[in-house]
Amino acid sequence: MIFSSIEFFGFLVLILGLLALSRDESFRRRTLLVASYVFYGWWRPDFLILMLTSTVVDYTAGARIWRARAAGARGKGWLWLSLRQQWFSCCTVSWFSHRAVKKKK
Repeated sequence: MIFSSIEFFGFLVLILGLLALSRDESFRRRTLLVASYVFYGWWRPDFLILMLTSTVVDYTAGARIWRARAAGARGKGWLWLSLRQQWFSCCTVSWFSHRAVKKKK
């Protein structure tokens, strides 16, 4: 799905309609999360595992940092875990992209 396609326009109208009709902030956030997975999964389904992993690790790290800060600690270990995971994700995407470019040549 690309931005200039009719599929994207229909998808955008559907998502914006759902967001406009809902007053529940939690529902809106979940809708945007699922819409992101659908949009990027439409382009490259193999990246969904990477996106899901990134979401789980970052959400967990954020929650642990929040708890550590509430208890008076700094939560640096969880921050480093999240940063390492992001670095790994960037390297993985770069590797897949590089392979795709090499296959086209």
